[in-house]
Amino acid sequence: MSIMRKIIYIVLLVVINSASLMAKKKLEFREDGFRILQMTDMHIDPSKKNIVEYYQMLNKMVEHTRPDLLFFTGDIVTSPNALDGWCMFKEWLDKTGIPFAFVMGNHDPEYIHDKDLIYQCLSRSPYCSSHYRINEISEKNAYVLPIYNKRQIAWTLFGVDSGSMSTDESVDGYDWVKTQTIRKVYQQVEQLEKNNPVSKLMFLHIPVPEYAMATKKRYRDFPILGHHWEKVCCPNINSGLFYCLWSTHFKGVFAGHDHDNDYVAQMYGVPLIYGRRTGKGTCYGKLRMGARVIDLNSNGSYYTWIIDRKLKRSNRLLLPMIK
Repeated sequence: MSIMRKIIYIVLLVVINSASLMAKKKLEFREDGFRILQMTDMHIDPSKKNIVEYYQMLNKMVEHTRPDLLFFTGDIVTSPNALDGWCMFKEWLDKTGIPFAFVMGNHDPEYIHDKDLIYQCLSRSPYCSSHYRINEISEKNAYVLPIYNKRQIAWTLFGVDSGSMSTDESVDGYDWVKTQTIRKVYQQVEQLEKNNPVSKLMFLHIPVPEYAMATKKRYRDFPILGHHWEKVCCPNINSGLFYCLWSTHFKGVFAGHDHDNDYVAQMYGVPLIYGRRTGKGTCYGKLRMGARVIDLNSNGSYYTWIIDRKLKRSNRLLLPMIK
């Protein structure tokens, strides 16, 4: 084989492999729906003696639930040897063979301050769906991930980086989703829904202030379901993200951050949902480690429940709840 033919052959292989990887990243409904497994607040430390056992527990939950997408809502690797942690995490993701998406938590950039390094590490995986999106909303702050049903977009998942701590000296506490990003969400929804409405969910790490409001009877549509064992740790600034969700008819928002909360509330028709802390031994929390299952239906509704490390599950709940 001549050198030129070899070069053409190699180029063709690269093109074919790239096309194959892109096909894997496209998320599509099965005949019986589409399942997401939300994992949050893992706080992985690769130096811990029980790290192998920890990944075995993750495998058990993944194998039991058989999700179509793994969605990680922040605080994934939070140890001084974070680089090793992210590399180990990527290796585990590759072995699962399941598409995944993620957003950053407030602790993720503590040891690797350049978030681009984390994005670059995980985006090398052929199963990373976070960068297979309609388009970026605002740099790395947010993205839209489409899920198809019979070649049509049936659902869109908005991943939003909720930041870390406030960078404004006059405001204490946690950061908040900025106006620029919220404006881009509006624009993206308008673009998506030029012809038909699309069912939408949002995933982020730090809950919006309405999570705290929904714990009070006068604001919520229904009694909260699940564990509310700690105060909601949300920003002190309400930047209007919930109004954006309400006015554009999002079907729910999923957060992490608070390790002893895993409840579902609904406020003005918008479900406000916590995942279950997926960390073990490296972070606080009385709740048994677990994850949240989300089963999307083609009619715009979805079922959700918690599964713990012993594979026990909470009651299956249909959302949004009809007021």
